[in-house]
Amino acid sequence: PNIDTENTEPAEGVFGAEGRTQDQWLSLGQELYMEGCELAFRYLCTGSEFPIDRENLDIIDRTYFLTTYTSFEEATMPYYELFSKSNHGEDFNGLLLEQDGRLYAARAARGMDVTYLSSEVTELVSVTNTEVRYKVLVEYEEGTQEHEFTLVPEDGFWKIGEFTLPY
Repeated sequence: PNIDTENTEPAEGVFGAEGRTQDQWLSLGQELYMEGCELAFRYLCTGSEFPIDRENLDIIDRTYFLTTYTSFEEATMPYYELFSKSNHGEDFNGLLLEQDGRLYAARAARGMDVTYLSSEVTELVSVTNTEVRYKVLVEYEEGTQEHEFTLVPEDGFWKIGEFTLPY
C-alpha cells in the first residue's frame, strides 16, 4: 500500500499514518466498517432510532412527530460520531424534518438485501494524513462485489467517509 509517512502530523495520537502497522489499519477498518453497517441500517433503513409519539400522533406529509428528539442535531449525534458530516451531511435528506421546534421522521422501511451473506475489509489501499482507503469484498448469494471504503479525519477522530451499505 501507499503509506505516506512524510506528510503526516498525528493529532493527539489519533491521526496520522505513523504509529499503526498494516494489520492494525486493517483491523481498525474492519471494526469501523462493521459498526458503520449496523448504524447506517438502524438509522437509514429501519427508522428504529426515531421513536414515534403514539400518544400525540402528528403527521406531516407521511412523517411523524418524535417525542425523544427536538432537533436534528440531537437525533443524529450518535450517527455523526461514526460517520463524517462532510461526507454524509445529506444522509437524512427526506428522512428528518424540523418544524415548529419539533422533529419529524419519515417512516423508514427500506429493508435489506436478503441475498447478502457477508462482507470483509480485504485490503489496505493507501494511508495518508487525510484519508485511509480500503477495499471491501461483499458476498451475496449470486456472487461477490468489491466496494471501496474510506476513513477521514474529523473532530479529532477517524470517521467513515466513502461508504456503501452492502445490504
